[in-house]
Amino acid sequence: MNDFEKKLKALETEIDFYKGLTGKVFTADVLLIGATITVIKTNGLCFWSVAGAVFSYIFTTSLILFIKEWRDRVNRIKELCDADT
Repeated sequence: MNDFEKKLKALETEIDFYKGLTGKVFTADVLLIGATITVIKTNGLCFWSVAGAVFSYIFTTSLILFIKEWRDRVNRIKELCDADT
């Protein structure tokens, strides 16, 4: 296995890891949003519903930014791998 193949294999492993991680974080985000909506429906606006809304916003925004940055990084790495060939 040459150096390029090792880099490519490492890249594929890293991409698979972050795909799985992103899926789990997305699921947690959906559950947080669902729980926040449930609390708002049952208790109206209270401390927990406001806190849930704030954390849902922060969590969703962080997830979107992470996905954008990760895609940019993967594209840069792919360009470097293409330049090596």
